[in-house]
Amino acid sequence: MRSLISFRPLRRAHLAKMLFLLAFATPVHAASDFGQTFLQDPSITVVGNEGEILIPFSTEVRYIRHYPDAKGGLLHIALEIVDPCVAEDVVSQESRWLPATDWYVPFTITFPESIKRPSSGPALCRTTHNQVYTGHTMSIKFAKELDYKVRPGGDGRSIIVVIPLIKQPQVAKAPEKPKQPEEAPAKPKVTAPVTVAPVVQPVVETDPKPTPIKVELVKAETPKAEELPAVDLLVAGRSALAAGDPIKAILMFNRLLNLPPNDYSQEAQELVGVAREKADELDKAKAEYELYLRLYPTGEGADRVKQRLLAVESFLKAPKKVVGQAKPKKAIREVHQNTFTGSVSQYYYAGKSQGSSVNGAGEVNKTRSIDQSSIITNVDATERIRNNQYDTKIVFRNTEVHNALPGRVDRNTLSAAYVEHQNKELDYMFRIGRQSGTSQGVLGRFDGAFGRYGINPQWRITAVVGEPDNGSQNQVQTKRHFYGAGIEFGPLAEKWSGTLYGIQQVADGLVERRALGTELRYFNGTTSWFGLVDYDTKYDAINMAMVQGNWTAAGGYNFNMLFDHRKSPILYGETAIQSLTGARSVSDLRVLLSSSDIYSAVKALVPDSDMAMFGITKQLSDRWQVGGDVRAVQIGATDGTGAVVAQPGMKDNYTLTLQAIGNNTVFKNDTSVIMASFVTDRQYNAQNLSFSNSVMVADKWRFDGSLRYYQEERDAGQKTWQVGPSMRMNYRLRDNLSFEAQMNVDYTHLDDPVAVTVSKTWRESIFAGYRWDYR
Repeated sequence: MRSLISFRPLRRAHLAKMLFLLAFATPVHAASDFGQTFLQDPSITVVGNEGEILIPFSTEVRYIRHYPDAKGGLLHIALEIVDPCVAEDVVSQESRWLPATDWYVPFTITFPESIKRPSSGPALCRTTHNQVYTGHTMSIKFAKELDYKVRPGGDGRSIIVVIPLIKQPQVAKAPEKPKQPEEAPAKPKVTAPVTVAPVVQPVVETDPKPTPIKVELVKAETPKAEELPAVDLLVAGRSALAAGDPIKAILMFNRLLNLPPNDYSQEAQELVGVAREKADELDKAKAEYELYLRLYPTGEGADRVKQRLLAVESFLKAPKKVVGQAKPKKAIREVHQNTFTGSVSQYYYAGKSQGSSVNGAGEVNKTRSIDQSSIITNVDATERIRNNQYDTKIVFRNTEVHNALPGRVDRNTLSAAYVEHQNKELDYMFRIGRQSGTSQGVLGRFDGAFGRYGINPQWRITAVVGEPDNGSQNQVQTKRHFYGAGIEFGPLAEKWSGTLYGIQQVADGLVERRALGTELRYFNGTTSWFGLVDYDTKYDAINMAMVQGNWTAAGGYNFNMLFDHRKSPILYGETAIQSLTGARSVSDLRVLLSSSDIYSAVKALVPDSDMAMFGITKQLSDRWQVGGDVRAVQIGATDGTGAVVAQPGMKDNYTLTLQAIGNNTVFKNDTSVIMASFVTDRQYNAQNLSFSNSVMVADKWRFDGSLRYYQEERDAGQKTWQVGPSMRMNYRLRDNLSFEAQMNVDYTHLDDPVAVTVSKTWRESIFAGYRWDYR
């Protein structure tokens, strides 16, 4: 009898690959927030005849729009990172995918689609005082063109993409062995064949070898799409056979055999018969062996196949039924799958500036500096072990930033290092290690444990405990921990779901956060709404309140809106440290201040931030989509306390953004984006115009070019204009190996009548590197 708990050890090949990837990572120090990862592991859920792809992020994001509107092979999703200081850490590209199966079209998610200049955007990070970009684009590349729908996720930190399923996935259950009379011959279970739609990449051969004879055996028709090289498919099929997964092996070998004849076709034809035999599909194994002998009638391989064919034929000729024998039950495929995915990327970033300024006396001052020189290494590794009842994941993600400039320290970010285990039969899940909190009152990265238990399909209870990750660069020496519990519900009435939670966080013995909150989601097919409220009882104040909606209407219209109120930053006890000179921890505060004084200081230092946004997108034709949004932002003033002076707020800040997106505009199969934004504020007015174009050449090369013009005029009379061209090149040597380089140039002209100076700055920045994925 098979044990209820069945953890198979990591296969040697997978363990070797895990160690190889980890070898790229330097020893892990305490994490910092620089160079963190943003994309989390996606998942897909079956809803009727569709699959909902959930793409989670480690931080809050806002869905803006997507294009093409409803169908394509490459989907672009425009989104915005809520916190400008977090957006400043988008310095490298990340990719995620799910293991290929026969019931949905394979896809690869990439974020961001292109690296933007981190210190020249329109949003302000109040911590570093840098202007940064918060708007980015995520791309999803499908193996073939298909219909899709896009909407915001239900937690403010995710995007959902709905795609049609190729077929309904099989329900994996433990097989029941039928009882047979002693006189019955041993007979293998016959598993119902799985219809697989393999994905094929068109391959051009200058001199393909003709097939020796016409073969009547027809394989499953497959849609044309991008495909792995033949050698990779052969290796994947061999690995699946060695791991005892003949169904996956059949899929890999069939994909190879659907390619034009190549050096690996003969071996694949033999091994697909072996895989059929191991899957107890003996009639199909016989047909595969007979086909092999017709194609390759002589040689060592032919001798092996003849022996296998004789064995299969002798079994098929054996008596199939004994009088009085009970009819066996239909066997259900048992799942035992062990997969490893990972990636390594290394990019070199460099930047230099030169400038000149002329004052009122005609004196000229020239400057020249190298402001960036660093190598960023990202390592990502995931081992997944699945069977009928259990699903276990081991995840490791690390980013190392090596700074070559004097005075700059190296930084290391351990973004994830956890084990997640799920029991599908008993409906529980737990995750232990370093992870990112994405809901239920957990904010940011932490070390700890999260668990969920299903009372029934509609109601689940959750619990979380851990320590927030302060980062190695954080000067605050406070020791903090938190614990909380919640209830998840839904779907109720097929449309509603949500969460109720309570959480408490303690810093050096002070309860710095005690919050009650709720997240509520509604979806009816064309309309989705998400709302959340986080109320802190210690400060008697709302930390966050947000409502976001998306509506897909007839005629190609899509509407989205957002109302957001929050404390910025969140109400934490350690925020008050800046009010007391020399304080470096909450313990220092407690020596001189009472708990109520600390709470009052926090409220006096943290402003309210409010934003309202309304957007609309319209698909004009197969080639063009237009859209735009208008948003209003207001940041409240702070009272100031202790060593911190009061700060004025920001009112009446409005931004209008217009965008047109076209396909096949300048080149064949290209994408062009034309964007214009206009900002009006009590202190300044600004205009930002940009044009970008992306084109694929020969399925190997991708070129992205852009040109941006920015103009700003302040009430005091300062005038600034900036022009910035950019060029990016990506070469995909293989499906899982690519090389990339980008160059940006920024020219800035500033006329300041207050300081009686005119300054000009020329800045060049580049990055170049490679990315290797293992799937």
